[in-house]
Amino acid sequence: MGFLKQLGLPINLQRQRPPQVQANAAPLAQPHGLGKAHLQQQQQQQQQQQQQQEEVQQEVQQEVQQEAQQEVQQEAQQEAQQEVQQEAQQQVQQEVQQQGRHRQQQQTQQQTQQQTQQQTQQKVGGRNWRKGLS
Repeated sequence: MGFLKQLGLPINLQRQRPPQVQANAAPLAQPHGLGKAHLQQQQQQQQQQQQQQEEVQQEVQQEVQQEAQQEVQQEAQQEAQQEVQQEAQQQVQQEVQQQGRHRQQQQTQQQTQQQTQQQTQQKVGGRNWRKGLS
């Protein structure tokens, strides 16, 4: 019951016991001594009904508890999965962004190196061409 109260479910599963026949109650005055047997039969029927009610209540209680536990577990699992997925996505995005920046830096470095090489080659080539003229 404590678990159900914690979840705040509006469920009234308190045991409702039928009024029990007292064992020392005076037997009903019936002729030919049938009263005692009749009373015993009534008591047995009431006990059987009480057992059946308790069994049904237990079944209902178990089902409600199981459903509530499953819901709580599913919610917790979903929250955990979402957190894990979000963290993973953020990590991947950060890595991709960092790699992208790194690639850009490499490309700009390569471009500047190529430009300086071309410029030096042009200068050297120009000098050599002039030397060839003289």
